[in-house]
Amino acid sequence: MDEIQSERTVVEDFGYLTGGYTAEEAEALDKEFDKEPWVTPVQGIQNLYIVRVIMSSGHNVEESRSIGDFIQETTYRFNKDTRKKVAAIRMKHKQPLYENSVDFHGLWICKEDQIMPIMHAVEEADMELRKINTILGAASEFIPLSTSDIVMGELYGKIVDSIRYRVFKDVFDRISEVMENKTYLKKAELTQRTKDSLINLCDQLHIINLLNDKDITDKIEDIRKKIESNTLAPLKQELDDAIKGMQVKSRWTALSLT
Repeated sequence: MDEIQSERTVVEDFGYLTGGYTAEEAEALDKEFDKEPWVTPVQGIQNLYIVRVIMSSGHNVEESRSIGDFIQETTYRFNKDTRKKVAAIRMKHKQPLYENSVDFHGLWICKEDQIMPIMHAVEEADMELRKINTILGAASEFIPLSTSDIVMGELYGKIVDSIRYRVFKDVFDRISEVMENKTYLKKAELTQRTKDSLINLCDQLHIINLLNDKDITDKIEDIRKKIESNTLAPLKQELDDAIKGMQVKSRWTALSLT
């Protein structure tokens, strides 16, 4: 069952992995991405790209049928162990996508110098998946955005809000985890190892400041200082209030558009 059924299956799966492109179209697309940037950079800000990453799932359905009104029987192409292996590969290689891009209303956006880490992770995932079965694989696509239009228009503020939310949420989640740790609860004090880990998180968050926004840069540095001074509780409360405020603002904006 794990063998390739026909040449048609290979073409169909390749088309699925590349967003519906044929092999010839995908090759032409790769050549286009090797050319000079399609958009003119704005001084101080790198070109931005929408990132599209597709990885095969281990839950490929071979057959599905209804058994009565409340039961659906599904037969998967791969067994349970294979599905676990595929899931582990997907989890491992999607991490660089999260570390090097920002989720903007369901679209992942990255800077030009963040393309290669994402691309390399996807290529490794593709190789590992194809070792399991040649109908599995992974592919990436980077669609250029006009940075000048972003800077001049309303989109700038919305992207900055998404970056700010990501920064606050990542730090809040990590601090919450630390403060629930037994070691911290005993002394209400950070170990040097934990402090270094939190400071490293701050360094990583600068990477996703796609627009080099000064307010976000300053906020990350303010967070770093508070971590270094061990003032976690006030920082956690501050971030929690900010996150809730941004969530309310986001919901209101979404409602006003419908």
